[in-house]
Amino acid sequence: MGIFDFFSGSPKAVYISSENSSSEELENYKEIFKILKISYSLLENPNFKSGYCELMVGNRKKARAIARKNFELLKESSVDIILVNDSSLFYMLKKWYPKLVLNFDIEVIHVSLVILEALKKRGIRFDGEERESFCYHDPCYLGR
Repeated sequence: MGIFDFFSGSPKAVYISSENSSSEELENYKEIFKILKISYSLLENPNFKSGYCELMVGNRKKARAIARKNFELLKESSVDIILVNDSSLFYMLKKWYPKLVLNFDIEVIHVSLVILEALKKRGIRFDGEERESFCYHDPCYLGR
């Protein structure tokens, strides 16, 4: 089963943008998801905090409280999959939430993987005369 297969049927995916995302960046992801027919809900909470900063400065107790609160919010909304665009948020949710929250069972996926899988599944290729070179910087948190 590929990553994209998670989005057909019953699982509920939510997209959480980073705390520093601009409205333009959010609109770009919405457009990409629309074109690729990736179904998701948007977390409508501009004050969402992951607890990453608290954990990085050594305040594990505060990070745990934030993680538990977020987990309860997500479970109340029947979220099965979290899509993220930010590597620090991905790292926090994927690596630390299972350690901070008992029974954390929500799948965390970086949008780069979802987009890649959707492109492959749809057979979308970038051919033609107008080709652009681009580089994707893989932050340390994704590579690990």
